[in-house]
Amino acid sequence: MTSIIRQVEQNQTDLQQIVSHLPGVIYQSLLHPDGSNEYLYLSPSCRQIYEREPDKMSKN
Repeated sequence: MTSIIRQVEQNQTDLQQIVSHLPGVIYQSLLHPDGSNEYLYLSPSCRQIYEREPDKMSKN
């Protein structure tokens, strides 16, 4: 079980490394039935592009 946990942690680290080197913003959004949009994930590059913290942009 611990090897699975280590592999998941390594995968997360690898993904964070990839995301940190990509141009633009990577995001995952959820469109709610009422028409509102929620960002479930925003890459850290949104700080440079939009000059806002990812957690401040998570809901519109």
